Amino acid sequence: MKFETNSGIDLPKIIKQMGPGLIGLELGVWYGNNAGFLLQECINISKLYGIDPYLPYQDWNRFITETDIKQIRNEAFNNLRVFKNRFELYEMDASSAVKKFKDSTLDFIFIDGDHSFEKCFEDLNNYYSKVKKGGLFSGHDFTLMGVNTALKKFRTENNIKGNFKVIPNDVWYWIKD
Repeated sequence: MKFETNSGIDLPKIIKQMGPGLIGLELGVWYGNNAGFLLQECINISKLYGIDPYLPYQDWNRFITETDIKQIRNEAFNNLRVFKNRFELYEMDASSAVKKFKDSTLDFIFIDGDHSFEKCFEDLNNYYSKVKKGGLFSGHDFTLMGVNTALKKFRTENNIKGNFKVIPNDVWYWIKD
């Protein structure tokens, strides 16, 4: 299977330059297309963790039903099983899963979970410390109001200056100082 993504398409260029044996995390796995794409394109990723509760919710554009979620979850499991031990899924919400990761242990993170201001801001606060200095801190949907506002507030409150980029497909990132 050839994986394609409409979100992190330019991230492999950055991740490939980060060296071997990388450990990463994706918040919001959904169908598994982005996780599959990263693992397919970046052989230097030794382990990618995914977090997704696979529960019905109100997304930014529609309500995701239990029927939707079952189909999405099944497709994700089918898509990602090919990566065997390179991918591990925690089927839980991001605020519960944060305790599974020690500070400064991740080489990169891609945040594409709940797009509301509150949850996005919580994810930023919960997971920033998990990324190593020099690691990639990134996510999707920069132009959505909740994400954009949460990012601006988080960077201001944590005195994070410069180094912020938005690349194609509404992906944002910076390298952690």
